[in-house]
Amino acid sequence: MIDAAYRFCGAGHVLDPRSAERCAELADDVCELWLKDDAGIWEIEPRAYTESKIACWAALDHAIELADGGRL
Repeated sequence: MIDAAYRFCGAGHVLDPRSAERCAELADDVCELWLKDDAGIWEIEPRAYTESKIACWAALDHAIELADGGRL
């Protein structure tokens, strides 16, 4: 959702207040969740997978850019 909001705003649109608040909440959730091990549909055991860490990084990077631009 954060990536979609990032692309939406990048196209010149403005988030409504409810969507902006939800994206900020999701960014807060990612700050807590990225420290935990996980396992997707292809992994057998929970551990720190690179793909998950990169997805968290991308979400937080986009959330920071949205916040710096006054969109969150």
